[in-house]
Amino acid sequence: MRVSALWAGANALEIAGNDLSTKLFWANIQYLAFSLVPLTCLAMVLSFSGKDRFLTLRNAVPALIVPFATSVLVWLDPIPFPSGFRNR
Repeated sequence: MRVSALWAGANALEIAGNDLSTKLFWANIQYLAFSLVPLTCLAMVLSFSGKDRFLTLRNAVPALIVPFATSVLVWLDPIPFPSGFRNR
């Protein structure tokens, strides 16, 4: 729930932003949030179905590699558009 709230809040602040740098900052925060939403949904399902034994740090760390890599790549990308849409 907290990740979804972060995503919604960052989306609202992105829309409310006046300049491009503010909008890009909040868009990057959204990437952090929505890359974690599938994992939080999985954790909720495992918890509700009684499969809590799978909710360990040993299982969580490998699952966090892709969201972490996604967030790092988004924050390090200096150009906010795919290469096919750049003005030449």
